[in-house]
Amino acid sequence: MSYFPRISYAHRVMLGLAVLLTLGSCASTATLRENKQLRFTTVGRIPVVEGKINGKRAYFIIDTGASCSILNQSVSDRFGFKSFIKNDDHVMGLHGEARINQAFNCTVEMGPLKLKNVVFRTKHMDSFVSVIQTHENIEIAGIIGSDIFNRYGIAINFKSNTLSF
Repeated sequence: MSYFPRISYAHRVMLGLAVLLTLGSCASTATLRENKQLRFTTVGRIPVVEGKINGKRAYFIIDTGASCSILNQSVSDRFGFKSFIKNDDHVMGLHGEARINQAFNCTVEMGPLKLKNVVFRTKHMDSFVSVIQTHENIEIAGIIGSDIFNRYGIAINFKSNTLSF
């Protein structure tokens, strides 16, 4: 005996699909999305994560207080990315306002996370990162800011030194 005696077979199939889609959309996104984690280290109290720029190993400072992510323009030749000047693009930092450029021809990866279609800014950061390079022998290639954290839903856990996304 059919549960839908007056409904055609095609309509029953469509109704079944609608029920499945509805039930599937009610499931928690946490169960649908695989939670990936990436470990970071701290240099002093500064979180640093290993990643890649255009397939080459790079290190990034994690700075959730930075509104935009910045690549160190001083290492652009080694990593094969270019930048162009945007006359109206400035950032505000501890030393006041500074002009900032925009990167192109650049693919950044952090573990399994590929940062696609992300606008990275560039700035010479030698004086800023020289302390880490001198004491830890790690060359910082950039800063991962809150724009990346927001776009990819990244959470930082200082107890376990992990990024989750």
